[in-house]
Amino acid sequence: MAKELSERFGSFKWLYPRPRVVASKIAADLRLAGISVEERVVYETHCKEYDTGSKPEEGAVLIFTSPSIVKCFLKRFGWNESYTAVAIGKKTAEAFEDGMEYRVSPYQTIEDTIAFARSLATA
Repeated sequence: MAKELSERFGSFKWLYPRPRVVASKIAADLRLAGISVEERVVYETHCKEYDTGSKPEEGAVLIFTSPSIVKCFLKRFGWNESYTAVAIGKKTAEAFEDGMEYRVSPYQTIEDTIAFARSLATA
């Protein structure tokens, strides 16, 4: 992506609003491609506390939208082998632990990932 952006928009100065913890190296790749990038942290993921009664039911299909969310979920609930995880992208899938059954959504929008997860639940 950095190569394509540098070819099309190389003369632009870029602002990268980002999370505190970044899963990709897009800013570094853009810089290597000769693009001027300024980064600003605009949000940070904090794990929400849930009581143990909030644990998903057996056989649940769970959608994860970031590596941080995977870590929060596993810290709070652990993993049940009856679950199926759906990652919104490859970076999120890399946060899954060994033994977790998962699929990577072919789409990187939340709405399309939900539709993909629903298709798994009804299959």
